[in-house]
Amino acid sequence: MLSVCRSVVVRCKLLVVVSF
Repeated sequence: MLSVCRSVVVRCKLLVVVSF
């Protein structure tokens, strides 16, 4: 579960960085 949460957080961060 923790690994999945971390992967989701990383994806969100990447999306935010790409958006900017």
